[in-house]
Amino acid sequence: MSILIVYPCSQAVLDDINLVTNYDEMKAHLIYKNTQGCKHLACPEIFYHDDFKSDDIEFIFKDACRVNNIHLGTVSHILFAKLKFRAVEHSLRCLLDIIPGCLWKLEDKNIKISNNSRIKTIGHYTDTGSTQNYYDVGQVVANDLFVPQQQMDRILRIHVDHNLHKRKHCFTEIKQTLKRIESYIPQTEHWTDLEVTYHDKICDIDDIGHMDYGSIPITELAAIYSKTNIAFVSHKETLGMYHLEMLSAGASVICLQPFLHKSIFGNLPLIKNYQHDLLDPYVLFQRIYSNRNAVLDYTFKTYTDKILNIILDRSHS
Repeated sequence: MSILIVYPCSQAVLDDINLVTNYDEMKAHLIYKNTQGCKHLACPEIFYHDDFKSDDIEFIFKDACRVNNIHLGTVSHILFAKLKFRAVEHSLRCLLDIIPGCLWKLEDKNIKISNNSRIKTIGHYTDTGSTQNYYDVGQVVANDLFVPQQQMDRILRIHVDHNLHKRKHCFTEIKQTLKRIESYIPQTEHWTDLEVTYHDKICDIDDIGHMDYGSIPITELAAIYSKTNIAFVSHKETLGMYHLEMLSAGASVICLQPFLHKSIFGNLPLIKNYQHDLLDPYVLFQRIYSNRNAVLDYTFKTYTDKILNIILDRSHS
């Protein structure tokens, strides 16, 4: 039984973490890293850029198989690490006539699930609605990449996640809270300065919330997160990695609005309401360990193993 994994990036990105610049690439890179040496994988795997968004996806996919010397007749299952639901459900359904197993795709939760018993969805958590042909493998974070490196100096470092188009956000509330913190800093004995970073740049409080930001290598973003004392979730998440990455980096994460699913929120040391007690350096530095420990089990090794075990379970074939 063999599995063909289709990745949403180039081979160069799969090989080099320094070339990763977004969530999907990071996920692909770490799944690829944790599947090396697996005897059940068809080799080589297929990787792609935007070509698989084309209306000619069936032809492009089969041609990619030919170029990579992959014979679909020898493949049992195909896992799409990232692909639009309609592409799997409609354009690539024909692959089920070739392979004996199933088409699998990764999502955040139990959405875009198929009524076809051979088209299956794997997600991070289960929300309301149907779970037909859906499998929950839990949350995951690159905790080898996001590690605490907070500095014992007198600068309080706060990070605010970027804005996102057509998502509910809470930048007004975040700005108000940051100004409360800024006014409180002179009353503390430890902090002498407040440093606010929005996505990847240090800025004034009034400047956060804009859409004028670009991509950044994940290694550079990890370096920023690792020095953060307090982090603010800024917009509604389908799942998101921000809160997990910040916790892994030891930061105390504040969610002023219920932007995370309650089943996720309840199991993590996230803060709903800011209080000045949080600025006590002893409290902040003690929380570094509890924050990181809360996500230490969410490894990509565990996540990848769960995916492979589900696919290889013959009862799902």
